[in-house]
Amino acid sequence: MYNDWKKTYYKRAIPIGIMVWVLFVIMMIGTTGPFKSYDISYGEAIEDARLSEVLVESGNLRGTGCIWDGDGSNLIIITAAHVIDDPEDIDIIYDSQTVEKARLLEMDEELDIAYVEATGRGPYKIVKRKDKLPKESESVIIVDAASPDASIGVVAEPDIYVEDFDHNMIYCRIEVNEGMSGSGLYDKKGNFIGILLGGSDSAEAVCLSTIYIK
Repeated sequence: MYNDWKKTYYKRAIPIGIMVWVLFVIMMIGTTGPFKSYDISYGEAIEDARLSEVLVESGNLRGTGCIWDGDGSNLIIITAAHVIDDPEDIDIIYDSQTVEKARLLEMDEELDIAYVEATGRGPYKIVKRKDKLPKESESVIIVDAASPDASIGVVAEPDIYVEDFDHNMIYCRIEVNEGMSGSGLYDKKGNFIGILLGGSDSAEAVCLSTIYIK
């Protein structure tokens, strides 16, 4: 199934020395769906991202995690802290549908991120981390680990304070669904540039940049 997505572009204007924001909205009809529907540049990035994403189930909640690091025998997975409903009950589900138990390593409630450890029994790929803020209007990708779908959107604000999280975030215009918290935010080359922590049904999402993640 394909869905509509839209891009919102922001440009700055400085009349008479006073900074004001002028919003230009450009509606573009596109698709979100299996990565095979994209041109090869997006397809490769989405395929890489999908192998770096897992489903995270804890208690009564489900979200997404990103394979952050690994040493060949154990994996470190980063997810949204609010996805961890029961620290003693965490399951990881790989793209191949392989399921394994994971244990909580650390939870940072201030940043709303958590780290869990698993043995890496499913096929996986460690994220290609990029510790640099994206540019305004840059294209970005979020993969839905629970389906074959992915969304392509645009960065509206690379580093803006979001009161609900009491922190600076990457604000994007991109379609996200319930249960996608903890998904990675990727650039067109498949670099991991942030983690999804919040969204709305109005094609808005806020992600914590890798520059704030240790």
